[in-house]
Amino acid sequence: MKHAAILACLAALPHAALAQDGNSPPPDFFVGQYRMIGVDASGPVDTPLRLDLAPQGLAVSTCAAADAGLLVLPGPTSEDRYIDGTIEGRILTCDHFLTWENYALLACYGDDDRNTRLTLWPADFPGAPLSCAD
Repeated sequence: MKHAAILACLAALPHAALAQDGNSPPPDFFVGQYRMIGVDASGPVDTPLRLDLAPQGLAVSTCAAADAGLLVLPGPTSEDRYIDGTIEGRILTCDHFLTWENYALLACYGDDDRNTRLTLWPADFPGAPLSCAD
């Protein structure tokens, strides 16, 4: 019984960031610095990027381009939780998850028969400006 109570408490923790609608966190929850890693048709991908609020969703900036794409969040009344958009010309569909530190993590696949698999991991200091020193 004691173990069940502990598990019930831990299971509730990742949901702390969910918005009132239960589908997705508020847009500003995704703002920050990420490392996009994975593979696409051209091979391995390892790109630092930053997501910032834009009128249409989340503006993507990378070290190579200040305007590297746009991710569109689902509407507040939408039952769809997926985030769609483009990053560096790749058309992506992403699902959001939470790290143990309660930061956003995005798992994405491309429209190219799902050969593109990319994960946006939160950077060590997500709130910092984009770091292109690496």
